[in-house]
Amino acid sequence: MLIYGDFLKCKKSLKEHGGVCWNHVQVDLQLTRDLLLQWLLEKLGAIPAAKAAMMDAAWEVIQVEHEEKCDERGRIENEIRQLKTQQANLSSAIALGGDLEGLVKHLEVTENQLAHWRGKLEAAASDAGDLAALPDRVVLEARAPEVLKLLLDTSYDFAGVIREFFPTFMIQPIQTLNSGQVYPRGRLAFCPSMLASDGGAATEVVFDLFRIPDPIRLKPQIVAARARVPRPTLRQIASELDTNECVEITLRNNPTGSCCRERVGH
Repeated sequence: MLIYGDFLKCKKSLKEHGGVCWNHVQVDLQLTRDLLLQWLLEKLGAIPAAKAAMMDAAWEVIQVEHEEKCDERGRIENEIRQLKTQQANLSSAIALGGDLEGLVKHLEVTENQLAHWRGKLEAAASDAGDLAALPDRVVLEARAPEVLKLLLDTSYDFAGVIREFFPTFMIQPIQTLNSGQVYPRGRLAFCPSMLASDGGAATEVVFDLFRIPDPIRLKPQIVAARARVPRPTLRQIASELDTNECVEITLRNNPTGSCCRERVGH
């Protein structure tokens, strides 16, 4: 899989990777991460060894990334110190009446570089975020949903940890029976034993990786509301459900039938 902006897609569907995969369905990256993390947290609650392995791996990632950021901050601060020394020397040379035109130009360049590195220092401090405030692994576990979400959204190293738990991730296009619209479904192999020896056998996990359109998501409520006595108007139903045109679309296209999906490929 390849991160393609805000989406996931099979990298082999791109020309630069051969273009051999026919599956060009794109998957919402943030939705995929959120669904995966929600399921994983619930599952790990029933597998203590796998949960411990996940927390250990997350803590190691946090420590390594914290050290790397500290090193980077040190390099930036050293660069700023050198530029400030250079700035002071140039200012002194100008005050002594040297080659003013050349010195002033050099000072201007130095001050621009200094502003650049100060901006990088501010960005590095901001990038540290909440992870820098975690004192130990116990606090990590207490704040697991929040911290793991942050790691999943921002850490390349933690993505490697997730791949240990989910070594197989396949996107399967599915199609709605009532409209023909194609949506992505994820099929993953969950292997807690990859990091925890007593984590159990591999399990297939299936996620529908799309936001269900309002006419489908709200269909049961819309049909039930329309059956009430006295019968409410479409505008009244829309107001109750905080929606708009999907009420009329739902009743016009499929007032009582199911909105099933069928597979169109593998």
